[in-house]
Amino acid sequence: MNSILTFQSWVLDRKNRRIIPYRLESGGYVQVRNDAAQDGLWKINGERQVIYARNDLSAADRLKAARQIVEGGQ
Repeated sequence: MNSILTFQSWVLDRKNRRIIPYRLESGGYVQVRNDAAQDGLWKINGERQVIYARNDLSAADRLKAARQIVEGGQ
């Protein structure tokens, strides 16, 4: 439980904001762009956000997973 709180505080700390994408990419995740949005972000709970998916999924599967998250069907 303590490690979860430590990780959560690390993720929420604004100084780590630029490091997170690199860490995700080095861990095997890639950004899934929303082609319907000019900025490529997804709208989740009223906020524009980036979605990452495993890079071993096909592009179609990554897009399908992102759409399920946006629709609330995680």
